[in-house]
Amino acid sequence: MPQSAVKDTIRVYLLDDHVMIRRGVRSFLEAEQDLQVAGESGRVSEALTEVLELSPDVAVLDVELPDGNGIDLCRQIRSLDPTIKVVVHGEEDDEDMMVSAYLAGASGYLHKQSSVEDLVKGVRWVGQGWSLIQPHIAMRVIELRKIEQAAAPDAMASLTATQAAILELITDGLTNKQIGERLYLAEKTVKNHVTTLFAKLGVQGRTQAAVLASRYRG
Repeated sequence: MPQSAVKDTIRVYLLDDHVMIRRGVRSFLEAEQDLQVAGESGRVSEALTEVLELSPDVAVLDVELPDGNGIDLCRQIRSLDPTIKVVVHGEEDDEDMMVSAYLAGASGYLHKQSSVEDLVKGVRWVGQGWSLIQPHIAMRVIELRKIEQAAAPDAMASLTATQAAILELITDGLTNKQIGERLYLAEKTVKNHVTTLFAKLGVQGRTQAAVLASRYRG
């Protein structure tokens, strides 16, 4: 990156429903001369409005929150203001979660067990316009993006109302158990619906299904 493009101060927004974690992350970031926390929240409903108003350089988003999902929020932020970069700060250290975050428009995914140094470096790196994506994850994202081009709109139209609702919740990152609790369905019933909707859409897993749902949302 050209020297002239380097930011003197990177403004950061924090979203995490655990106050102590939020305070800890804030203190680590603000100990750096070039990082400034512009705002914070513990709820998705507050964060979307505040992030768009404050327009930080980087939003660091937790995944699981009481009133929503950080990956879905990432998708909303990036669609409304692509200049705001996102780092997803998740509990799960698995590739599917990482891929989902990058498909939603995140520039980075950091596990909560990562070191303070990794968090600071990651936020700084993303704030300067770079991505933290690993090569093999990037290849998966590229392949999954191709699904958007190949998918037929009538595949989505073939879903029942229940299947469509389940797909929406899959896109938000919910597990079968969580979906069952949300829709008042047995977990086994949800699993059967998931199997059927995957077959209808011609996808092989939750990440691919989420790609299609994102493509045809709204």
